[in-house]
Amino acid sequence: MSISWWRSWHGAPTDLKWQVISARSGVKAGIVSAVAWALMDYASQHNERGTVDGFDTEMYSVYSGFEQIEIEAVIKTMIDKKIIVDGKLTAWSKRQPVREDDSYDRVRKHRAMKRNVTHGNAPDKDKDKDKDKDKDKDKEEEITAATIFTAYQNNIGQLSSVIAEKIEADIQEYSLPCVLEAIQKATIQEKRSLAYIQGILKGWKRDGKNSLKSVATGNKKTIKIDGQEIEVGMP
Repeated sequence: MSISWWRSWHGAPTDLKWQVISARSGVKAGIVSAVAWALMDYASQHNERGTVDGFDTEMYSVYSGFEQIEIEAVIKTMIDKKIIVDGKLTAWSKRQPVREDDSYDRVRKHRAMKRNVTHGNAPDKDKDKDKDKDKDKDKEEEITAATIFTAYQNNIGQLSSVIAEKIEADIQEYSLPCVLEAIQKATIQEKRSLAYIQGILKGWKRDGKNSLKSVATGNKKTIKIDGQEIEVGMP
């Protein structure tokens, strides 16, 4: 059965990584966002979902009114930044579950069955542990690269393409929650620089702290980023 939908994420049209692509390609961020949107729609309808090979830049230029050379520059930069690899959107599989249409009900039923079994055969503390794990997972899923970029820009300073690349590397090495936590700590301590944030992250890694749970061992604080509340620890 063909799939007539594809999954987006909150903040996708204004994702700060489009600004990075814009700065590198010399094309306005609004055009970058529109091209990315068109590529995702095309990838969803491709025989091999997620693939953008064959995307007709001339046709899209006629439709959108954008210069074909601008569209091609955006795609080339997305390839350079490895947003597209081997003709495929790299994050497609992560964001587009193969059977999302029925997976929710399956997971919900599985969790309900586990709760029923636990209620009859195990102490309540096991249920609490499962709930805590679910909460931690949900909390980490709420944090995206866009959240990190917004937090940096709102609290530390201007986000350039060079800084964005360094933050992306830190996310890969230390995880999204740890980078966000480090930005928050640097803000509170009035040490508003990427170097200070990276120093925090290196210290945590040296001490074996590499997750939201292991870092957030002190007082808790809820911060708001673009209307989204995120609870962070203050080690």
